[in-house]
Amino acid sequence: MPYPVRLVDARTGRPLDIDSLDGTLVVIDYEHHKVHEGDHFMFSYIEADFDIADALALLLTVKDKAIHLNYDCITSKDTTMTLYEGTTHTELADIGITVNNNRVNPKPNTMRVTTRNVDGSDGTAIWQTYFGLGATPASIGSTPSRSEVELILRPNTKYLLKVVSGTDNSYVSIHLYWYAEELHD
Repeated sequence: MPYPVRLVDARTGRPLDIDSLDGTLVVIDYEHHKVHEGDHFMFSYIEADFDIADALALLLTVKDKAIHLNYDCITSKDTTMTLYEGTTHTELADIGITVNNNRVNPKPNTMRVTTRNVDGSDGTAIWQTYFGLGATPASIGSTPSRSEVELILRPNTKYLLKVVSGTDNSYVSIHLYWYAEELHD
């Protein structure tokens, strides 16, 4: 069936893909596009013995572009996560694993994730969530993040992500996902 409009990429002259079933333009979401451009990053960290006395504090140092941040966190017991903006703590050491999704043509990382020295203030709490459903291993909780709760972090700003366990003998698995964008007026 011919379509009434033919869409062509002005740069290459190639026709754009049209779905043969319903005639719609074939597109991918923007976050997926950033993966293809080599501008999308993932961070993962697992703490296998997370106790009440433990507080995992991740220092997020945003470079010169705005960061679009999503997360997910899985824990075996009740846990609180708080994000602070404008922390004055300094970087201590690398933690977890940070990787660019595009393993073929990756671009430089746009946000550094480290532990922090306890040498400054936490900053202003801008977001908090609670997950985990109780004190038994069967009460595993998760807070998946979707674009509706995406946080856009300011360029050249430091953030502190604190994760605190409400019980002993828990585990926590934290994943951060981000891409960078230039700010436009």
